[in-house]
Amino acid sequence: MKKLKLYNGRGWGNRIYDENRNFVPDPTGIKFCDHTCVCAFSRSHAVRLINQAVGYNVSSSSELKNYWSECWGDQMKGIEPEIGVWTVQGYNDKPKRIL
Repeated sequence: MKKLKLYNGRGWGNRIYDENRNFVPDPTGIKFCDHTCVCAFSRSHAVRLINQAVGYNVSSSSELKNYWSECWGDQMKGIEPEIGVWTVQGYNDKPKRIL
């Protein structure tokens, strides 16, 4: 059985602000997120999952290799690793599974 690999790194999208320049979070985590955590069988599998979750190509294998950490991350404490994609929109927010 293949061992699962854990990744965490940057989010995607453009922040949305209200008329007072306050950040308006996206409750789905799909349009924008500050941070992403992925559990996959390989780097290429992780890229496919991220792009599938978002609906368009926002990540590449070289980006994952150069800019992401191969670990679960503090924000994922208590969440059991399983194949999927989680987003966090703010540092103190709880991760939301989007795939």
